[in-house]
Amino acid sequence: SSLELLLSNEFYIENNKLSLNEGLKDTIEQMLKWVFEINKKIKWEKVSISYTPDSADYIDIPKFSEEYRYQVWISLTNRKGAEGMLWIEPPYFTEQKENKTSAKHQATCFIDDMDKKPYSIALYNASGRVYLTNGSDGSNIPINSVRIFRQEWF
Repeated sequence: SSLELLLSNEFYIENNKLSLNEGLKDTIEQMLKWVFEINKKIKWEKVSISYTPDSADYIDIPKFSEEYRYQVWISLTNRKGAEGMLWIEPPYFTEQKENKTSAKHQATCFIDDMDKKPYSIALYNASGRVYLTNGSDGSNIPINSVRIFRQEWF
């Protein structure tokens, strides 16, 4: 109970003030440090990217690294309201094909609610290039907007 804890050797009451035993104080300080470190690792940070809308059908993630996992949000040029999100986690490529190229490991599909077309967002290479593709005919599509977030990988 609370009274037993107060009567233990972990606390001292002097001049009507409660103070902690030095060992308990050190333990609490260490726990707070761990909590702050964990918080840094779980926080998503925005990745700055210089991108001109509708200028290309791919984006290159700046400073792409396997130390992070990513959320890449992309909207279409022809349908600015349609947006898809690619979740990228290390290892980005896991399989080598016979011709020495890496197999795609990370891709996602979404359907635009208005025109009902399927679209694909895929990580293309280990340097962080991501393409937006029309799922019906396989053609790459210009990208209207991009938002990228990253989180330290554990």
